[in-house]
Amino acid sequence: MAEMIISDSLEVAQSRNPHLKAYLDRYRATTQRTPTFIPVPDNSLRDMASIDVIYPVGDPIFIHINLDEFGEKIYTPIEPNLTDEEDLFMDEVLNLILAVAADYPPPENDEVLENNLDEIYKKKITIGTANKIKGSTATVTPELNARLLYNLKKNVLGLGPIEPLIRDSNIEDISGIGAFDIFIVHKILGTLRTRITFGNNDKLSLYSKRLSERVGRPVSDKTPIVDATLPDGSRLSIVYSSDVSARGPSFTIRKFADIPISMVQLVKYNTLSAEEAAYLWLALEYGQSIFVCGETASGKTTVINAMVPFIRPESKIFSAEDTPEVRAPQPAWQQLVTRERGAEDSRVTLYDLLRTALRSRPNYIIVGEIRGAEGSMAFQAMQTGHPVLATFHASSVKKMIQRFTGTPINIPVTFMDNLNIALIQ
Repeated sequence: MAEMIISDSLEVAQSRNPHLKAYLDRYRATTQRTPTFIPVPDNSLRDMASIDVIYPVGDPIFIHINLDEFGEKIYTPIEPNLTDEEDLFMDEVLNLILAVAADYPPPENDEVLENNLDEIYKKKITIGTANKIKGSTATVTPELNARLLYNLKKNVLGLGPIEPLIRDSNIEDISGIGAFDIFIVHKILGTLRTRITFGNNDKLSLYSKRLSERVGRPVSDKTPIVDATLPDGSRLSIVYSSDVSARGPSFTIRKFADIPISMVQLVKYNTLSAEEAAYLWLALEYGQSIFVCGETASGKTTVINAMVPFIRPESKIFSAEDTPEVRAPQPAWQQLVTRERGAEDSRVTLYDLLRTALRSRPNYIIVGEIRGAEGSMAFQAMQTGHPVLATFHASSVKKMIQRFTGTPINIPVTFMDNLNIALIQ
């Protein structure tokens, strides 16, 4: 979707976005309060005892965070919504657009798709005094036009109801647990409940199916669990069947930052000390093997991405992952991803990729996450002189060794000295 404008004051934001003004008028009438407008959220949000703030994501999306009647922080996206009647009208307009879109060549990317959508919309939709379908065209009132186009793009190009969450760069994770419980992990405020709902589990099931088909990993009762990568690089996990997910279909999206966090930022955030960062720099300069260990969502991949620029720029990098999260600035970067679907003999595992790495003469091998047999191949690579960077789930050095020497990895304890550095998050 096109780049959005960030408002720098509440007055300017309301003048450009009538739906925001309408929302605030309703909120003031109910609470006799006006939320504080914050152009860019910062750590001061943590210190607010009775938080009541609005910040812009980019026109026409705004975020309102306040306390509900039980004192729980609630995250509310403010966007141009449609009534039930307008929603049905949008479906009819979409059918008109799809009928014409069939004559266009398949779009190469989302930018081309958006341009095609804009072009067809202008051809088929005219501004009029009523919202009506007339054969293969439609008229739309000026009041509905902008809201209609926004919602069309949100559903065709974006991720529908959760698109505002995808757009908010302050969000790390999105979790849907049944139709009514959509949670986020906010970078500043931690876990928050949102006011987004899907209405019922049937609608969420349909949404999950469409989302999985869009990323080329369709879910079904036969294949109820799917892991995939969204077009922006975010990690997607869907649990579809009610036999597996008791409260209805569920999904988790771990968002992919547009710009990786640098080592300087990690030092600023006190994730690492300046001395530790300098030590890692020297270690990578001299081809040391480093495993970044920690619990789930502790920032292991973030640290790996911050370390990769320390590897010499002329080095050949070989990365092997289930979902592509590692980003290397080196020109000679061979990025490989597993293939888990299809016939048994056509699947490609991390073990297969690491075995291939040994024939590719890399200067550094990066493994997204070691979980099983690929661990033994990673140690073989280190034994043959190939330095390895990897992430691993372990909360201490002792537990790391226990996991590596136990089933299913089964590394002899005498091999552990091939690993130079274990960084525990």
